[in-house]
Amino acid sequence: MAGPNPSVESWPASFPTNGTATPKTFRRGAHRAIEPEETLTRLQPLLASMEITRVADITGLDVIGLPVAVAVRPNARSNAVFQGKGMTRAAAKVSAIMEAVETFHAERLHGPLLWADARELRQKGYRLLDVGRLSRRTGVDFSDDTKTLWIEGRHLEDDAPCLLPYEIAHVNFTLPSPAGSGYFLASTNGLASGNNRAEALVHAACEVIERDCHILFGLDHTALDARRLDLASVDDDDALLVIDRIKTAGLLCAVWDLTSDIGIAAFRCHIMERDGGPGVMPLPAEGHGCHPDRGIALVRALLEAAQSRATVIAGTRDEVGPDFYHRMDDPGQLAEWRGRLASSSSACRFDNVPHCTFETIDEDLSHIATQLRSAGLSEIVVLDLSPADAPFAVARVVIPGLEGPPSPHIIPGSRARRHLEKMR
Repeated sequence: MAGPNPSVESWPASFPTNGTATPKTFRRGAHRAIEPEETLTRLQPLLASMEITRVADITGLDVIGLPVAVAVRPNARSNAVFQGKGMTRAAAKVSAIMEAVETFHAERLHGPLLWADARELRQKGYRLLDVGRLSRRTGVDFSDDTKTLWIEGRHLEDDAPCLLPYEIAHVNFTLPSPAGSGYFLASTNGLASGNNRAEALVHAACEVIERDCHILFGLDHTALDARRLDLASVDDDDALLVIDRIKTAGLLCAVWDLTSDIGIAAFRCHIMERDGGPGVMPLPAEGHGCHPDRGIALVRALLEAAQSRATVIAGTRDEVGPDFYHRMDDPGQLAEWRGRLASSSSACRFDNVPHCTFETIDEDLSHIATQLRSAGLSEIVVLDLSPADAPFAVARVVIPGLEGPPSPHIIPGSRARRHLEKMR
């Protein structure tokens, strides 16, 4: 790593804004403002200042050959190893580094904070995010009289300040937890980064929409048959290339259309070794993707499934424990999954999935906001986490009313309840 390591503490705490649209110059598996190689060059001198000690290419651990990389932060306050994928090795390295970068900044989200209950804050004239539409933990009550820590975000639509619970903003998972914790599920859902503000916001918004689609899909017992994608109908060049690479490696590949009423394309992909026996990673690996461009959404899901395989093979992910690996020894479970993925039945065509493509990333963001509003999800709150003079942006996006993140400890929200009613 050449060059000096700037002090993180010296960076201001807000995005630079210049009011100009961001054209797309890279469109393979993601829409980016600059080429991955240039992003990598910009990031390398900053790695040590963000405690990133190693960036490794782990593509060769699996037979598929799709680029996967990891970035290591041994002193992280959450996971210490971060994964990345891409259509090129440079793109995969950038993906892994940016995962580590965004978490580094969200771990150090210290304020200013307010300790109060919602009733008190409203009486003092503060505008609050709609807490009643946030995903809540089971077994606890949160009311207008419950005291917790609050931090200021801003509404995407009008840039007006808005308070949100600190618990859904930070990712410092060390113990003891901050005062007032335990009401919401702290996670990285909606935390994202990019070459600039627009990229970070599109990535973050797509992630929270994807998690919502994931949960709603899982509530539908007919979905595995009714929403399986016909891979023969796919006409995106990069997606076809990735599908061919997976199948050439001797793996089964199945994809489902998860797109919800929001109308932003979302997919789920499972890949699995075709032959019997334990294999390198015999359990089906899962990936998800969401984007206004259905080709990008599909490629993301396919690449994430490949990344999941490499991650399990590498054995470096903190939350993947021994119990997961023991499941690989169950021949009955493996045979059931293999039969499901080998089935040729499919009900959905790729050209029926919603699709919009634009010349600028800002137009992507505007389209996403419009689709959310049309689905009754008009509140989009942004917490800016990035330093102003850094060559990247980090943001947390919170959209009250969306389901997620997936967890058995979360009470189903109104969208999940309505979805279940439709299933009856």
